[in-house]
Amino acid sequence: MKRLILAKRNINVKANAGEANNGIDKDRSLISRIPYINLIITCGMKSIMLTLLGAAITSVASAQFVPYSQYHLNPLLTNPAHAGMTNDAKLLFQYRQAKVANYEIPAISFLYPLFINNGRSKMRYGGIGLTVIRQSSGPGNLFNTTGAIGGFAYNLHLSREHHLSVGLQGGIVNKRIDVSKVTTESQFSGGVYDPSLFHGENFNNTSVTRPVINAGFSWYLTDRKNQQKASLGAALYNMNRPSYDILSHGNKETVTYVISGEVEAWKKDRFSLHPSFRYILSHSSLTNIGMYAAYALSSQHGEITAGAWYKSNKAVVFSAQYSHASYLISAAYEFSAVANLEANLNSAFEIVLGLKLDRTK
Repeated sequence: MKRLILAKRNINVKANAGEANNGIDKDRSLISRIPYINLIITCGMKSIMLTLLGAAITSVASAQFVPYSQYHLNPLLTNPAHAGMTNDAKLLFQYRQAKVANYEIPAISFLYPLFINNGRSKMRYGGIGLTVIRQSSGPGNLFNTTGAIGGFAYNLHLSREHHLSVGLQGGIVNKRIDVSKVTTESQFSGGVYDPSLFHGENFNNTSVTRPVINAGFSWYLTDRKNQQKASLGAALYNMNRPSYDILSHGNKETVTYVISGEVEAWKKDRFSLHPSFRYILSHSSLTNIGMYAAYALSSQHGEITAGAWYKSNKAVVFSAQYSHASYLISAAYEFSAVANLEANLNSAFEIVLGLKLDRTK
């Protein structure tokens, strides 16, 4: 006879950093095991443990959210300073879907560079940006995190080629849990699930909204045509350490540190290579390192790129992008480089659609 239950005690998998650890914690309940929910399938004398991403996640991601693999296309969630490092006004829609825990993460971002006229040309002195993002996870999307974050970045021109952008963000993040969808082992009687039984969890609130503050800076290098050739920056998210006391013992969020960089390492005619990396440190660490190749079709028709990145959670990401003067389309697929439990944690699809407008013209 097969029995399907949600367990309070089993394997603890740090899914949001992709690191699996075995361990049993007998003193913590299902929901206090945030951010991990574990599913036990019991069949006869054998038990198979499948670990899903938690319904109440405290991610290593920027500002509460699981990090997008195409981080170069969502600059505001990588570094607030990136709002001042583009000449294009951009409206971007980004969507990520993971097979584990029914993760769905749509986001809309808007970037607008700011210029002043210095006589013969325009000079960018900064930029503004806004991101609205929603993250749903768990059975029936029982846990949702929604955020609206805006910011401003200011440029310091150290020389004609060397520049420094400094950014500050502020916003609100709401975390909400649908208690009607919570199922625990306390609701099983004689091996039969009874939804009328109390789930045994102590919720202070089912919805909590808190302010968040993020900041960052980035050095970047440009050529004589004002085209960016390299960048290196660092950012801090959750600087004010908000506390989401959905549970009676809710803790303050951990400050998340993000370091990222990119360089145009080689270029010949229309072809160029761009190594890049991102390092995230919060409850645990996550590193992306890889490269994309770009080929300019013509000055009028845009550019195509293809990239590959390795992630320290033993995942590999492949992406393809077409960028026109007025729009862009990009897609990426992430899968595991190993054939074990982590293979289920590292499977996701992303798509980015964007509109662009060159503000220098």
